[in-house]
Amino acid sequence: MAGDRGLAGAVQGSRVHQRSVESESLVALDQRTGQEKWRARGIRESWNTPLVVTADSGRQELIVAVQGSVLALDPDSGQQLWSCKTDIGWYMVPAWWPPRA
Repeated sequence: MAGDRGLAGAVQGSRVHQRSVESESLVALDQRTGQEKWRARGIRESWNTPLVVTADSGRQELIVAVQGSVLALDPDSGQQLWSCKTDIGWYMVPAWWPPRA
């Protein structure tokens, strides 16, 4: 990944989740070794930093916006959990804040 530009990342436990414009991939790296743990391909037109959030169910979800959709992946495996189509065509940036107590 040394040659990739346009990297953005989210940290979760011992993993760093990197998104690269050039490779059209979201990659999970082991923080200690730098070894690739998984790679999700087809992450096109994603100009944002992925977020790791806890769903109401308690499940950790890695959220990334791509052109026309929001995707949730399992941060440990890279498996897609859900997707949601949007009519936002460009520069969509997900935001999260904790629920009110």
